[in-house]
Amino acid sequence: MKILLCIDDTDNLDSIGTGEVLQNLCEELDKEGLGKGGFVSRHQLFVHEDIPYTSHNSSMCCQVELESGKFTVLLELCREYMAGNCAEGSDPGLCIVLHETIEASEKEELITYGQAAKVKIFTKEEAYALAAKYPTKVFLSEHGGTGQGIIGALAGCGLRLYGNDGRMKGKIYPQEPKSVQKVGEFCAKHNLICAMTLDGQLIDGNDTLIPGEEVKAVILNHQPTIILSPDKEPGMWRPADKKQLKKY
Repeated sequence: MKILLCIDDTDNLDSIGTGEVLQNLCEELDKEGLGKGGFVSRHQLFVHEDIPYTSHNSSMCCQVELESGKFTVLLELCREYMAGNCAEGSDPGLCIVLHETIEASEKEELITYGQAAKVKIFTKEEAYALAAKYPTKVFLSEHGGTGQGIIGALAGCGLRLYGNDGRMKGKIYPQEPKSVQKVGEFCAKHNLICAMTLDGQLIDGNDTLIPGEEVKAVILNHQPTIILSPDKEPGMWRPADKKQLKKY
């Protein structure tokens, strides 16, 4: 069974980031034979003076392939890990969604919450109330401090369910940043599903690109994707810049 695992507000300015905490947690799950984690996505939430956050107010989410019959053990390990591995002064939240059991209307409600959390302030009570509607499908818990991280953790699961929000954790650093490369070959080498234009058009794998020093991938159609901007010559592309990727 596939599940979504999202955490938020696990760090402080001197600790490892929330994305690294999630990766470490997934390594523990794999080590214990409970499940294998996929790629980690970063989801930007509302930045407002009334919302406490460490740096950018984003949550981190991944999909985990759960071993049969081991969800209860996995849930307990995740909660124990969060309780023992989050930074001093943080307000950690954990959300797990059994998304293969989610019906269409339930999925839409979670997505709506996630999208709203990008533009408005929610309370813990509102997050718990939504999770409580689906007690066998959505598992929400706080693990220190104020526990405000549950708001972003639930929102991150909703946005990952949406499938067209967020950026891949980390960056791609091409070995030959100034060399001309085939789009399809570049995608295959870096585990990207495809390349798209800024307006959502699929780019031919035989087109070429100059990747530059670093590349940031985003989530489109539930898959890691690179967004490209046209270069001067037809059929030639460059990765979209930070400003162009801001909407993700």
